[in-house]
Amino acid sequence: MSLPAQNEVRLLLCDEVRLEQGNKLAILGFFPGSGVALPRSADDQPDAVQALTFVFMIEGGEGIYEAGMKIFGPDETVIFDQNMGSMQKMPGAVAVLICRVSPFKSTKWGEQYAILRLNEQDYRNLFTVQPNAVS
Repeated sequence: MSLPAQNEVRLLLCDEVRLEQGNKLAILGFFPGSGVALPRSADDQPDAVQALTFVFMIEGGEGIYEAGMKIFGPDETVIFDQNMGSMQKMPGAVAVLICRVSPFKSTKWGEQYAILRLNEQDYRNLFTVQPNAVS
């Protein structure tokens, strides 16, 4: 067993993902870059959205891993914490882990971290929660 390097784990954020014929992913509501635009609540904080889907693409490593995901807000508050069970990464293949957070509610605007844990190794991915221009 070998774990992937940090640069071999990438994060994609979107509204929804569906598995299509041929093991392809249909990605709906893709957020390009690392910014997620959310509506404002009455108190000028991020409002909850129906769902936010975190798609982790794992290119390196091989073996069976215990996987989990945590999301930390800008103030280091844990927004989400879930054990995702075990997964197998085959040599030379790209593994995909999908975690749909529903509803998604951030505590503050700004930089957040989605951390994918494979065994005891953390893969930290930065994303920014910003106000939607049309709120």
